[in-house]
Formats: sequence, structure tokens, C-alpha cells
Amino acid sequence: MRRDTRPLLRRGPATITTRIQSTQNDRPDPLTLTRPTDKQGSTIVRWAAVESVARYHGGEVIAPTFRRIAERRGTMIAQVAAARKLLTLVFYGLRDGEIRCLYREAA
Repeated sequence: MRRDTRPLLRRGPATITTRIQSTQNDRPDPLTLTRPTDKQGSTIVRWAAVESVARYHGGEVIAPTFRRIAERRGTMIAQVAAARKLLTLVFYGLRDGEIRCLYREAA
């Protein structure tokens, strides 16, 4: 269903630009809809965490998670997910004095 634009042309260019702007905001492209990244916490800590997993993907503990997420969602999202996992392990290490998931005993 196509709209006839001739009545809009008679009214002038201001009407056309207003109509174009309103239709662009009414129907956003579904391929570009993304959730914004939350910006909570320290900017420097967030940057350091992402940079620490950027090259080696967090070592042998976090790397499988990075690879699994990178296959599905992409490397940038995988870096953020691996950085969050790294920060979780750092928190446990500071709170408990040890990171128990790193010392799993063989059954």
C-alpha cells in the first residue's frame, strides 16, 4: 500500500521533511534494534576488564565461555561477557581469599 505524496508536495518542503521524520521514528528497522549497554560502575574498571580479555580471552578458565558466546553473538559481546565473568572471579577471590572454581578436584 503506497501513499500518494502529491498532497504533501503542494504544502511545501517543511511538510515533507516533517512527514519523513515522523515515519522514520514510527517504524525503526528491526535489524538495528539493540539494547544499550549499561554504564554502571567505574569506567576505568570496565575498560580494564574488557582489555584484559581482549587478547588472550581470559586464559584457560574463561576462554571456553568466550568462544561459545563469540560463535553465537560475536566477538565484542563475547569480550564483555568474558570481562564480566573475570570480574566475578576477582570479586570471589577478594571476598573469600580463594577462587574455588579454579581448584576443582578430579572425581
